[in-house]
Amino acid sequence: MFLSGRRAIGKVESVILDEISLAQAHHYVLLHYEKIPDYRSYIEERSFKRFVDCAEIMAKLKRLRKIVEDNNSKLVKMMLQHFSRLNSLQAASKPTSLHMEFLTI
Repeated sequence: MFLSGRRAIGKVESVILDEISLAQAHHYVLLHYEKIPDYRSYIEERSFKRFVDCAEIMAKLKRLRKIVEDNNSKLVKMMLQHFSRLNSLQAASKPTSLHMEFLTI
């Protein structure tokens, strides 16, 4: 009845079903197969999870903005410290390893 790539146990007989018979076969399997309730509950949970709470999205955005702002401020502080060291090195007018390191970047 079902064409599949697995091995059949016993005699193999293929049947081609018309549209009505195929729909009836699907209906029978869906109503009588023991795993269908688990599958139905999974599908229902999944469909409800598509609708995410707006407050949850806004809270995530707020956390992401804070992370970005914190990281940006740290980066700016590091760059300012680096440039202030460079200015003091240039005032001495003698290249050091830190100055050479910045020039190669």
